[in-house]
Amino acid sequence: MEDKIQNIACDIGRGYTKYYSEFNGRIYKGMFKSIIGESRPLNYDDYVDPISIEVNGNGYFCGGLAELESHQAVRNSGDSKVSLTVQILISAILSRCAMTDNINIMLGCPNNMYKKSELMKVIDTYQGKKLTIKDKVSNTIKVVTINAVEIFKEADAVMMVSTNGEPSEDMDMAFISVGFRSTEISYYSKGQYIDKYSKTIPFGNQTILSTVQEQLKDRGIIHDLNYIDSNVGDYDDLKASAYALSQEVLTQKIEEIIKNQFSETKIIVAGGTALRMELDPRFELYEDAQFAVAIGLFKVAELTF
Repeated sequence: MEDKIQNIACDIGRGYTKYYSEFNGRIYKGMFKSIIGESRPLNYDDYVDPISIEVNGNGYFCGGLAELESHQAVRNSGDSKVSLTVQILISAILSRCAMTDNINIMLGCPNNMYKKSELMKVIDTYQGKKLTIKDKVSNTIKVVTINAVEIFKEADAVMMVSTNGEPSEDMDMAFISVGFRSTEISYYSKGQYIDKYSKTIPFGNQTILSTVQEQLKDRGIIHDLNYIDSNVGDYDDLKASAYALSQEVLTQKIEEIIKNQFSETKIIVAGGTALRMELDPRFELYEDAQFAVAIGLFKVAELTF
């Protein structure tokens, strides 16, 4: 690998892990389920896009392979950006897109975690760390040193990618990222960031799927949220109805925050969950909604490091 330092953006969600990087004229972009588990010998040809890595001597499955084949699959269900689960997910990202020996990482975080104490935890955990990562599918080894790491708000990453970091000075704008458990909002009035309207809302894909889960319970059918989410065919009608209603809920929650400014605000929405919702016509869906945060984080990395 090369001596140049590569910037890598990591959007580690509860449902999916997304990454984005540009290096030597190439784009590295991908996603996989935010799940890890113990590894064991398998014929990887039997699986679609399997991730099996060894990090400093310890073996893990990640993504869909962990969900299918690990006896103890662990989902990224917490807020921490330094948990073992997140550390392994980041290692999986590096196994896929680190093209040089030294890298910088830009990590997305919710509004309520964007503070110095969280940054120090992230720096203490990752900065200066040297990782030996073996991709057991391709049988290749990468030795990577994390030169520097920073955090940045997910909703502001949407602002960065949709306005190139320059929100309009002629209007009010709200940038929204709809995630699994929460929705992030960053608000700008005539180009000025407004903290009182920038919030973390406890609403996301989990909220929507929980509605379907309760409806199924009424029918005597018990499934966890992840099964309902990934199932195709059996409950599509219930999910379609829940996603249609979810836009009404999201609109009301945003109106409660920005109040009289709502009708005069340009609202840009991103996030994988947003792709499944029937958005209010007043909302604008960012064209690459699933990767908006990751791409925005990369833009911040290019300016920061």
